[in-house]
Amino acid sequence: MTMTTRALTWILGLALANAASAGLQPFDADAFDTIRARYAAEPVLLLLWSLDCHHCKDGMARAAEHLTEQPDLNLVLVNVDASEDAQAVAHTLQGLGLADADNWHFVDAPAARLRASIDPQWYGELPRSYLIDGSGHLEGFSGRLTSDHLDAWRRQTDGDAAPR
Repeated sequence: MTMTTRALTWILGLALANAASAGLQPFDADAFDTIRARYAAEPVLLLLWSLDCHHCKDGMARAAEHLTEQPDLNLVLVNVDASEDAQAVAHTLQGLGLADADNWHFVDAPAARLRASIDPQWYGELPRSYLIDGSGHLEGFSGRLTSDHLDAWRRQTDGDAAPR
C-alpha cells in the first residue's frame, strides 16, 4: 500500500468515524426495510437531502421546528452525498438541531440502487419527501417541504386517515 493510499484510507476512516459519532447510520439496499420495520404502525416523515440542496435544508429546518412543537414526530433523514462528505453532513445536522434525529447516509453503493430500494419511480431529484402513515401507506413528492405539507400530514395521521 502506498503512502497516498494509506493517507486516503485514514482520511476516509476518520470521516466515517465522525459520521458514526454523529449518529449517521449507513443507508444500504436493506435500510429502507429496516426503517419501515422500526416504525411499523407509526407515521413517519422521511426526508432525502444533500449538502448542496438549499431547499432540502429549508425543509429540514421546518421539520426541526415541527419536531420541537411535536416531539413524538417520527423524523427520518437520509443524506445522499458521498461517504467522504460524512463530516460535513454531521456538521450540517448539528447546525440545524437535527443531530439526534434518525439520521442515515448513503453508503458506497450505486445511488440508483439505493434510490430504487425506497421508490423505483424516484430518479434522484431533491428535495424528496415521503409521508408514511401508520398503515404503511407511502406518499412521495419532490419539491419544497412546506409547513402546510407538514400540518396537513399531521392532521391526517392524527385522524388515522391515510395521506392521499
